[in-house]
Amino acid sequence: MAPGQALEEIRDMMNRSTRSYLCGWSPLLCGLVALAGGLLVRRLIGSADAHAYDSGFPIAPVCIVAVVTLALGVLVPFVFSLIRAGKNGIALSFNANNRRLFVTLFLPVFIGGMMSIAMCFAKTGMYEWIPAVMLCFYGLAVTNLSKCSEPSLEWPGLILILIGLTACFLRRYALELWILGFGAVHVVYGVYLIFKSRG
Repeated sequence: MAPGQALEEIRDMMNRSTRSYLCGWSPLLCGLVALAGGLLVRRLIGSADAHAYDSGFPIAPVCIVAVVTLALGVLVPFVFSLIRAGKNGIALSFNANNRRLFVTLFLPVFIGGMMSIAMCFAKTGMYEWIPAVMLCFYGLAVTNLSKCSEPSLEWPGLILILIGLTACFLRRYALELWILGFGAVHVVYGVYLIFKSRG
């Protein structure tokens, strides 16, 4: 086998491995989990008056729902990707390409997450900034990811950033904007990928 042909086969295998993570059902499932978690938090908060995030904010149950939502949002698409990759005969490994994707995605997400946790322990009035911080940093991560994987990731990333910036100015509706960003945008992008792969 010629070196050029071998290199092309390796590149194709890495691309197929990446696409297994980015199949349409993964963002769709992630979005549905986010929708369920966000709506549950909205119910815990209660009326629109609770958006003032005063001393009556139910921080403990909200944190529990947030942790469960995050765990399911990562675990469900990952398990689905493993199943899909197994059916297609693709071994998902933590190779150099996937390590680069991991760092590109999770470094901004980790920083945004740490800032959000810090805001949870800050004085009253910081809670309402958390959705905006999460949306902006995650949007940046997704936009960066589009440069080294699926180019179509750029538009959901930019939409997430715009929604996050909107949440900075409309903090009364920050939770609803979080649900729109993490829930609806993921679902729409997942449906788009599903129809794109069928086309």
